[in-house]
Amino acid sequence: MNPETQIAYFRRCLVETVTWCELTQLGPSVIRFRSRELNPEGNLDPVPYSSFLVESVCRRRAELITERKAPLPHDVGKAGQLLVFYPALSLFDGAAELSSDGYFNFNNEPPWDTWVYFGENPESLEPEDYRFFLLSWVPDSTCRSLNAG
Repeated sequence: MNPETQIAYFRRCLVETVTWCELTQLGPSVIRFRSRELNPEGNLDPVPYSSFLVESVCRRRAELITERKAPLPHDVGKAGQLLVFYPALSLFDGAAELSSDGYFNFNNEPPWDTWVYFGENPESLEPEDYRFFLLSWVPDSTCRSLNAG
């Protein structure tokens, strides 16, 4: 994928993620942003599988938004923040789950409804632990929980 196509894909996924999170934001932290419809039935480890997992969530979310005829905003503005998660740096110890009131799961992963893009840095630019990353969306209403995790 060339850089322009990647940027357009990322922007589309971000707008769809923001829209989906607005549609599904009710409920306790443990289940909020973990809709049954988007459940990937897997974790972001092993890393080579993660890109496929995130893309399948994004693809399914786009289908559901189209089915529901939800309007997509032209600009996401300042409705939240992007979170960078490096799967190789996760301790998989559940500490973030406890301190974020369930926003992160036991593997310290953000909820799948918020997943926007899974990327890879060039090997030559980053140490191995920073090579693969997940970008996820954090609505402003959830930022306090995120900072605790």
